[in-house]
Amino acid sequence: MEREKILITDDDQSIREMLLDMIHLFGYECQAACNAEETLKILKEDNFSIVISDIKMPEIDGISLTKLIKDRYSEIDVVIITGYDTDYSFKDVIKAGASDFVTKPFSIDELEAKLNRIIRERNLQRELKEKNEELKRLSIRDSLTGLYNQRHFYAELEKEGERARRQKHSLSLILFDVDKFKSYNDTYGHLEGDKVLKKIGEIVQISIRKDVDSGYRYGGDEFAVITPETDQQQSAKVGERIRREFEEFGFSMLTLSVGVVEFDSSLGMEILVKHADEALYRAKGAGGNQIYISAGKFLHEDSL
Repeated sequence: MEREKILITDDDQSIREMLLDMIHLFGYECQAACNAEETLKILKEDNFSIVISDIKMPEIDGISLTKLIKDRYSEIDVVIITGYDTDYSFKDVIKAGASDFVTKPFSIDELEAKLNRIIRERNLQRELKEKNEELKRLSIRDSLTGLYNQRHFYAELEKEGERARRQKHSLSLILFDVDKFKSYNDTYGHLEGDKVLKKIGEIVQISIRKDVDSGYRYGGDEFAVITPETDQQQSAKVGERIRREFEEFGFSMLTLSVGVVEFDSSLGMEILVKHADEALYRAKGAGGNQIYISAGKFLHEDSL
């Protein structure tokens, strides 16, 4: 669990000192501010999990401070210290965004219980967020190669296509597959075939621009790479890099055939994929182990 930091806000020095002693006894890191202005300044400079604030303070009271904190730092929990003579009701405190309140005079056990409840809920929310992020990551990844899967491919291609239209940037698509992969599987078995696919995933990851290009297992032994802000000649260089790295690894009988197509804003994504697929099969039809640019000519290593 992350270490929680608590900030106390109270204009009464004796109350601040008492709360600091209490919270240090609870085992939490703690700091104090004498008013709302100082609290906001501290929050701007450092990270805190919880703010404990008195409701009655000069200029900016606890209710107003709570609203300001929740507007600027929604992840921070606020606990309000109220008194029986306050003009605010408990409903007002919660409506302002506070997670809980304590009423003077309060016991050390009551304050500790309320803080522990808030921190327990924060930790549960953090764990849930991490699990949801992991589930999302798994849902868009191919488990064997570590590349993105086909479902995510179409979502990203639509997004990049729209961005290319809007910003008038180039966009290219690489589609490639493994020549003679079925024969390799028949000869060496599917476990060896899986090793080939896994190695392709590694090659793709080191051959593309991090956080710019994206690699996908399109299906079976077919793969795709989306290269934003790249024309077909530049994208062909990426395809050639992948093809050459795979060839140099030396899998028996196996090579890659690569098709490259550049995005045309007048065409839809389905047509873009269709042209890339046609380019791929033109490369395969010419003997494989080479790149074909859609509506272009065959490219060999010495021309790239």
